[in-house]
Amino acid sequence: AAWREKCNLAGIMDEFGVDNRFVDGKWHWVRGATTEGSKTIEKHCFFGILSERTALDEPIAVWRFGEVDMQGIKKSGMFEALTRAYTSHLEDIMQQGRELSFKNKRLIRTRVVIDAAGLTLTKLMYIRMIKSVLAIGKRYYPELTKSVTIINAPWAFATFWKIISPALTPVMRKKVCIVGGDFEEKL
Repeated sequence: AAWREKCNLAGIMDEFGVDNRFVDGKWHWVRGATTEGSKTIEKHCFFGILSERTALDEPIAVWRFGEVDMQGIKKSGMFEALTRAYTSHLEDIMQQGRELSFKNKRLIRTRVVIDAAGLTLTKLMYIRMIKSVLAIGKRYYPELTKSVTIINAPWAFATFWKIISPALTPVMRKKVCIVGGDFEEKL
């Protein structure tokens, strides 16, 4: 609770959406940037939640690391805005899981699909920034995910994984499955 107040989570949720409330087992928040700054960073975000769910009613989040322009974000001084946008995304995932857990009368966690297409060694220059953003999930939302499936993993991804995996807990690393372009059956 102290972290939520310190980072002004309510303000972050209001910046990146509307109707930030959980009432009677329902999460009412709807993503949609409400400030000029949040509208700008939303164009650069690499994450989202699909409208479809798994057969077990689990949300599916998609993260496209290869698509994010970390160089542009760094040059334009938008890193803090990216961090706030990602925080709102994680909070949304948590609250959707909470709503679905009430509805299904069992714990519901999110399935994360990471599309690594476009991930190059050049983008690995910004690994500190990426790790810093991902640290929010590890620290404040550690048990949101049921599984992480990495698709379209290019050869450079092995290097990326060696660098990023130590930032994850052992429990998180066990949830990860890495596949190439022929991934449909693995999902």
